[in-house]
Amino acid sequence: AKTDIGATLRALLAHPIIASKESVVRQYDHEVQGGSVVKPFMGPDKDGPTDACVFRPKLDVWRGVAVTNGLCPEMGKWDPYLMAKFAVDEAYRNLIAVAGGLKEAAILDNFCWGDNKNAQDLAGLVRASEGAKEAALAYGLPFISGKDSFHNTWRAADGTLHSIPPTLLISAIGVLEDVRTCVTSGLKGADSLLYLVGETRPELRGSLAAAFWGDDSGKLPFLRLTEARGLYRKLQTAMKHRTVSACHDLSEGGLAVAAAEMAFGSAYGVELELQQKPFDFATQLFSETPSRFLVEVPAVHREAFEQTMGLLLVERVGRTIKKPDFVVKSEGVEAVNVPISALKDLWKNGVKGL
Repeated sequence: AKTDIGATLRALLAHPIIASKESVVRQYDHEVQGGSVVKPFMGPDKDGPTDACVFRPKLDVWRGVAVTNGLCPEMGKWDPYLMAKFAVDEAYRNLIAVAGGLKEAAILDNFCWGDNKNAQDLAGLVRASEGAKEAALAYGLPFISGKDSFHNTWRAADGTLHSIPPTLLISAIGVLEDVRTCVTSGLKGADSLLYLVGETRPELRGSLAAAFWGDDSGKLPFLRLTEARGLYRKLQTAMKHRTVSACHDLSEGGLAVAAAEMAFGSAYGVELELQQKPFDFATQLFSETPSRFLVEVPAVHREAFEQTMGLLLVERVGRTIKKPDFVVKSEGVEAVNVPISALKDLWKNGVKGL
């Protein structure tokens, strides 16, 4: 049920799209030549998720390269145009989350599509291309390469031909002047402040939570490119000023999943403090409105961070706590209190064995 926040969070953390892919990632060597700075997994147990990987091609300088991707396959079921825009946004957002000192960035496309002889599949491809183009131009991200796989179909037992779901993977690469300024997603201490950067809107349609609830009503998310670009620049400035100690982008699962993942990469817990809004608390926690981040700010840097960001699209939503628990309070009343370890077990075992 939508009102059971704990059950929804547990289900999402074990969902194949959200669950840890460590068993797959560990099959590849990300330490070739020893230049990695931000690895696929970080934190005390080296199993907390990161938003991008960063490495130093030349070990005698501090300049580095960040690599990440954006992929929003569920949105493709609703609108390939939005899926493509969101994929570009997520890829760029992942770079921003790690690299406040990002100097320049570029992207690559990888279309995996169905039967282009089918009018609907072809129309979706055109719309996806338009969405990717709009986002790339808005963020100043050139496409430097790409790879496409078309005409992917399968035939069912009854002989009918089916197309694969329309999917666009966006890879992103960025150059950093100094890798020592990188920020990772794991929490760094207790009694820090948690800020939600970006506006949350009641746009649950197409989200994993809505699918879990069996509710496909409501609005699809909408990406405000100009607004997002300005917000990203402010966050980069705050990161350059060293007022942000941890940062994580919000994607599938929204605020609740992002907060849990930040705790997974640390020894600390989180306490989210939700305030009354025109929409319910479940929407606040699980909406997948794009262009958002959850950041940890030490209390000593609170004023500087708020001055840099402004408060129009920034909201304090909680704090870090010493005890490794996941706590949600709605208007001061505790709605969820569960050990981080229990949530992490669900997340780590969701697709274990792949």
